[in-house]
Amino acid sequence: MGADRRQPSGDLKLFGRRNFTIATLCVTLGFMTYFAGVVLLPLWLQNEQGYTPTWAGITTASLGLMGAIFSPIVGRLTDKIDIRVIVTFGMLLFAGLSFVKADANTQISFEQLFLTRLPWGIGLACFFIPLITLSLTGLPSSKVASASGLFNFMRLIALSFGTSLSVTMWDRRQAYHDHVLSAHTSMSDPLTQQWLAQAQAQGLTEHQAYGALARTISEQSFMLGLNEMYFLAGCVFLSLTVLVWLSRPRG
Repeated sequence: MGADRRQPSGDLKLFGRRNFTIATLCVTLGFMTYFAGVVLLPLWLQNEQGYTPTWAGITTASLGLMGAIFSPIVGRLTDKIDIRVIVTFGMLLFAGLSFVKADANTQISFEQLFLTRLPWGIGLACFFIPLITLSLTGLPSSKVASASGLFNFMRLIALSFGTSLSVTMWDRRQAYHDHVLSAHTSMSDPLTQQWLAQAQAQGLTEHQAYGALARTISEQSFMLGLNEMYFLAGCVFLSLTVLVWLSRPRG
């Protein structure tokens, strides 16, 4: 019993080890950022693009296809290639894809969304599996179980925190952009008058034209907010490529 009390399931002294701390920080911040994109895209597709839950799920499920293929490959490469190189490749892939998504518009097609999500699975395999290995590098066998448990606990915390934080930030950015766009669509503005005139020329009543304008502003606001979230995600992934090189994979 005394031995059990001296070996807690969550040994915080593990954070005194360089590799474990860096790997845990990378997986925490990385998963928080990665899962934010996983959550926000289906919400946007269903609420703003008119996708059903089924089609929103199909659109975003493509990220798991390449992950299933590349996970065993990456697992073998961790013994042959510097772990930091593999993680850096995954992070740079995440960053590049995030910056590409940050330039999207409301006319983006299902095919574009589906195909651009495919490489995310490769990045996840290159990111998660090597970090598990890095977190355990240099640890005595008696510490492996505790380190693995703490590592996965931080990952799960990152998933839940990333979900709530990303939705809150997206909602606030949408409100900001809605306010800015609305301020530029006054009835005295010639472009606004032209837009309303064209809407009414297509058969809408004046009231319907105003409603259509409000919906358009809302759609663009959510789109701009989502693009900003992906741009921020790209910046986070780039910063993690620097952090991982502070580790010492050989010990």
